[in-house]
Amino acid sequence: MNEQDAGKFTEIMVGLSENYSAELSRVGLKLRFEALRGYAIEQIEAAAVKLLRTRKFTTMPTVADFVEAIDGQAPSIEHKALSEANRIIAHLNIHGATTWPDLTDPITKRLMITRWIYPRWASQVLESELKWWAKEFVAAYQAEQITDPQLIPHQVKGLLAQIGNPGDMVPARKSCEGIEALN
Repeated sequence: MNEQDAGKFTEIMVGLSENYSAELSRVGLKLRFEALRGYAIEQIEAAAVKLLRTRKFTTMPTVADFVEAIDGQAPSIEHKALSEANRIIAHLNIHGATTWPDLTDPITKRLMITRWIYPRWASQVLESELKWWAKEFVAAYQAEQITDPQLIPHQVKGLLAQIGNPGDMVPARKSCEGIEALN
């Protein structure tokens, strides 16, 4: 939206507010306009109609409700993790254990390098175990999603980076330097 859409935007919001018996302030309208500026006025209007047609809301929909109505719900972590697990299983069924899958998702990549080293895992997993592996993968993916890499001390990051990379190993004494500083 641009400044020329401000009048139409105000009409949409006032019309919507009447449905919910809500009052809008000038400041509130300006804030909503700025927050939704990245969308076209036609998208805002379609979202308002969509929100009016649902009985989900008993109060004036928020900016986040408009974004969800326009963009749709973001997939949950569980759905994303299950999708990644299914991609790995499909890759295994098509290519076997000798070809690394294209791991574009950083969490999947980390898990398949550190927790399940793909070639080893793929050569040993049984077809009957894949259902249970997928559930374990989803749980591990969710746990990884929660972990904030910014909270990991730099000394530990060095150790984590070495997991699964035996050629890059540093002698234990050298890799543990500075750990005393963590205590």
